[in-house]
Amino acid sequence: MAAGTAAINHLKEHASDIYPYLMEQGNRFADAINTFCREHQIPAQVLNAGSMFHMRFQGGEIDSSRDLTTDNGAAEREFYLHLLGHGVIVPGIHLAFFSAAHTPEDVDTVIEAFKQSFLDVRADGLI
Repeated sequence: MAAGTAAINHLKEHASDIYPYLMEQGNRFADAINTFCREHQIPAQVLNAGSMFHMRFQGGEIDSSRDLTTDNGAAEREFYLHLLGHGVIVPGIHLAFFSAAHTPEDVDTVIEAFKQSFLDVRADGLI
């Protein structure tokens, strides 16, 4: 309980620095990956809300849950295995977050791991 209280107090005291930073890093990540996917014609995209993100293996607009498909399931499974091989772990539900502890260099590392994993999946013939 004490650790939780300390964490919340820290977030309150540093809110003007922490939350804009998280928003910036999450948006920078999503923009980099979405641009890469468009430029390389990879049917995938990152959906994010600030530092929280979820990758979908589909192209086109996603405006609601009705737009979601599972058409590229094999590519998605392989992608996360390749990502792990590049040193990035995303939880099994494929919803992930950047924290204030992640530096811009950490985010750059994740961006590069995502890009390489997409290229690996393409080399595997799945996209």
